[in-house]
Amino acid sequence: MLRRSGGGWRAHGAIAIAIAACACTVQEQVVFQATSPFQEVVVTETSDRVRTLRFGEGGAVQSQARVGRPDQLLVPYVRAAMAGLVFSPEPERVLVVGLGGGSIPNFIAHNYPSAHVDAVEIDPVVVDVARDWFGVSEGDRLRLVVEDGRQFVERVSEPYDVIFLDAFGESSIPPTLTSREFLEAVRRAVGTEGVVIANVWSGPLNPLYGSMATTYQTVFDEFYLFDVPRRANRIFALLPRAATLEPAALAQRLTQLSRRLSGDLELSSLVERRDVRVTDRDFGGEVLSDLPSGRDFN
Repeated sequence: MLRRSGGGWRAHGAIAIAIAACACTVQEQVVFQATSPFQEVVVTETSDRVRTLRFGEGGAVQSQARVGRPDQLLVPYVRAAMAGLVFSPEPERVLVVGLGGGSIPNFIAHNYPSAHVDAVEIDPVVVDVARDWFGVSEGDRLRLVVEDGRQFVERVSEPYDVIFLDAFGESSIPPTLTSREFLEAVRRAVGTEGVVIANVWSGPLNPLYGSMATTYQTVFDEFYLFDVPRRANRIFALLPRAATLEPAALAQRLTQLSRRLSGDLELSSLVERRDVRVTDRDFGGEVLSDLPSGRDFN
């Protein structure tokens, strides 16, 4: 049974799920479940106070946080995404497209006390969940906006220093957020010294991965790619300017950034033994477009 409480829907009669962790057993319980206009939204909590957001029962982890610890990032791809901040180490204006549980805006607000963060999410239930279950608190420096991310980006008049693109449905990125036309609007919305950081699935999970990467290459001047260890996620860091960094220099800056941020991120490990600059790599894809001549998403 669901009951409206404090701006969100709370679940009663929750289901207990036993999951193994190390040598002990951690109990995971469904604490919230509701059908939004866009998807089934499910929140679970373990006995050690870790909350997880999924879209659909058994769906992929969308967000995860330990209660009362905005300084921690638990999901590997979110930790890796912070590497993109090396290209804008002291941002004043940050945009997050796709809220989830709000771990990115919470972390940025915690680590950059002078930064203003806008987080845009199309699903009002997800926004309620971020407030009620993941501790996202609006104020002078953090604003939540319920709106289609593309429409918001296309209206931006004051550029952002950092734009995170992390909008996923239950199984994929919405097609309108992958096209050349959308990414051109993103480029206009980021300052000339800023960076766009995008989370994209690769491999069999995303047959359009090559085309997505090629489309980003078409729009941005520099393209850095970070693999997330043991995950299908890939983090794109995209610059509207030429700014080539050799692997050794990039690793050094990532070490400094890791010391600057909370949570022992160890970001320099993302560039060990490989060159992450892929501006000129051939991904073997075609440019995705909104136009009739572009690829059909359906």
